[in-house]
Amino acid sequence: GIACVFYPEIARLRLDGPEVQAGAIVSASVVLFAVGGLVGARNMRAGQPRFATIGWAMLYGGLIMAALTMARGESFGWTWRPSYLWSLAWLTLLGSVAFFLLYFAVVARVGAEKASYGTVLFPLVALAVSTVLEGYDWPMLALVGVPLALLGNALVLSSGPALPATPTRTRGEAQALERSVNIVDLP
Repeated sequence: GIACVFYPEIARLRLDGPEVQAGAIVSASVVLFAVGGLVGARNMRAGQPRFATIGWAMLYGGLIMAALTMARGESFGWTWRPSYLWSLAWLTLLGSVAFFLLYFAVVARVGAEKASYGTVLFPLVALAVSTVLEGYDWPMLALVGVPLALLGNALVLSSGPALPATPTRTRGEAQALERSVNIVDLP
């Protein structure tokens, strides 16, 4: 569904331009977001406080981004224009702090695996906002893709009959193995 929504942009993609680097960065960010969700879920199960954990994670992320910016020889920009300050406040308070607090509240309630499927909705919400504020014109394929993405999410999140764990293990054996090996226990 999401591929249908963004097909016009995908079709214009050139493999010899900056899009390749941007795609690699986006792919890495998706992987890091997933790892962060798993680590955050592990931290919550361990009883670590949500505010402090998210605060430290954001501090580390900010320091890493600052180091990467300096390593590339780029400079930090600042202006006192109200539009810049409002944008910075919006992205910091609502787009980062509030979002992550809400996201990890969802993780605590339904688990990291199910919470991650909510990220499929992010581009759809962004397009809805773009439609209202910027007059985004929906191509026909996007109108087909949105219901497909929503249907895919509904199918994945619905509680249907589970498939066998593996052909060689019973469900109980697989669950016991899963409990004994926690892949997100990082040093």
